[in-house]
Amino acid sequence: MGWRSDIARGAYGNLPRVLMDRSLFPLIEASCSQICLPCPCCGTDLPCLDITFIDARDKHATDPRVRTGLRLPVYPQQCPTCGCAITYDDADT
Repeated sequence: MGWRSDIARGAYGNLPRVLMDRSLFPLIEASCSQICLPCPCCGTDLPCLDITFIDARDKHATDPRVRTGLRLPVYPQQCPTCGCAITYDDADT
């Protein structure tokens, strides 16, 4: 199975599934690839999603920062090695 089926099954939580839903955000284009990032607890390399979002109206902008859109790395919900639950809590940063 690939990352698309992982998103559909909710392996990365609800956020990527909602953001990649074209019916909810018709002007937002999303592309996705897979990267490895370390687990915040044990340091094991985890397969993570690297989602890039761009407003379709900004694709041809003159400013390169606008054309690149927003990158969002997404961890799986739980580390398979140490079992820690990975959260995106502001208090952890």
